[in-house]
Amino acid sequence: MKKININNGVYNLKKKKFLGRKMKHFVRVSIILGTFIIVMSVVKVQENNLKHKTKGNKDVQEKQQQEILDICRTNKVMKIYSQNDGENFYVVLENKNIYKVDEDKLGNYTIGEYCK
Repeated sequence: MKKININNGVYNLKKKKFLGRKMKHFVRVSIILGTFIIVMSVVKVQENNLKHKTKGNKDVQEKQQQEILDICRTNKVMKIYSQNDGENFYVVLENKNIYKVDEDKLGNYTIGEYCK
């Protein structure tokens, strides 16, 4: 008959349980870190997309404002008015069309004159 060392078996069993706890803790930490990395990556991608979108919108808006200035160079300004307590500014030209103008471009428009 073989001799069985009970104490050695108990020690190995405790050691396995301890390693099991460490592995569970490691897995939990890995899941949390992985989730954090994924979330941060998604946020960064969305931020970059938003930057490109706003840049495109600014380019379109600048182009529209330049087109209005070009039209104003051939048509005199008849009226300048605002709505909503100065939030939106509008220019009525000689051709009877109304154009929305940015506040920073408002200095280019003078009533009774062509645009600069």
